[in-house]
Amino acid sequence: MSDLLRAFTTGLGRAGRAWRLVLLLWAVNLAVALPFAAALAQEIRGSLDRSRVHRELLAGFDAGWHGEFQAEAGALAKTLGPELLGAGAFFENLERWWSGGLLAVPPALVAAGLLHAVLWAFLLGGVLERLRGPGAASAAGAAGFFAACGRHAFRFVRLALLSGVLYYLVYRLARAGFGALEDASRDVISERTVLLWVVAGAALTVFLLAVVRVVFDYAKVAVVAHGRRSALGAAWAGARFVASRPFATLGLWAGFGLLGAALLALYSLLPAFTGVATWVSVVLAVFVGQLALAAKLALRLALLGAETRLFSGR
Repeated sequence: MSDLLRAFTTGLGRAGRAWRLVLLLWAVNLAVALPFAAALAQEIRGSLDRSRVHRELLAGFDAGWHGEFQAEAGALAKTLGPELLGAGAFFENLERWWSGGLLAVPPALVAAGLLHAVLWAFLLGGVLERLRGPGAASAAGAAGFFAACGRHAFRFVRLALLSGVLYYLVYRLARAGFGALEDASRDVISERTVLLWVVAGAALTVFLLAVVRVVFDYAKVAVVAHGRRSALGAAWAGARFVASRPFATLGLWAGFGLLGAALLALYSLLPAFTGVATWVSVVLAVFVGQLALAAKLALRLALLGAETRLFSGR
């Protein structure tokens, strides 16, 4: 327990000192999203030019206009909906993660996700070098940071491909399991029994996804800490470490998950800014949304810093 708490606090401290990395990752997110946002804005502008709902939209979300817009919109614009306002976007992504719906989106968004994953794989080497603590002199300065990025990039790409295969197998298992559950529950009278089965199946799916995520987090840490070149060797090292300390590794991941849930609950209490009639309101809405994204990135760095501390102190 003491190692877990020490790693938790160390991770938060290292993320707090790595605010430049948070800004860098935020800028990468923004750069990937801007072209798609511009295309979506152009399509919305064209729809508004053909309608008379400008004033209604200034007062709040107009369901009638949204229905007309969805009927004429392209594949990318069809993803725009009221569920993406405020904290809803985070819940939408979470649902897609555990249900396997991340790829059930327009090809443009899949391409954006793959581009972001490649950029993240490139930057992760430098990020983990910085998060190793004061002794990690190899990533000192911008030159050292990007040198570490290049040194580990292809290893992380191979790890991402390997983890993708395991994620796919978990989703296939979940789909087969829920299909069998649907067939078995057709003659079940009690809805409570069916609900318990569904909850149990969802919990098992989330657990397996979490195990894959945690194993490959430690595989990436092993690549940086031990200079492993083999993706299979690093994955095996991560799996052995998680198996040897399941409570600490999965508990650390769950602890940061609870902290993220608390921050998300706080964010959901803020105004959704659905009625934005002034530039001040627009700027405030954008600022709050981007601040929430930066907090999410900082939490991700804190988790990586904590996992690095736990792995190095084994």
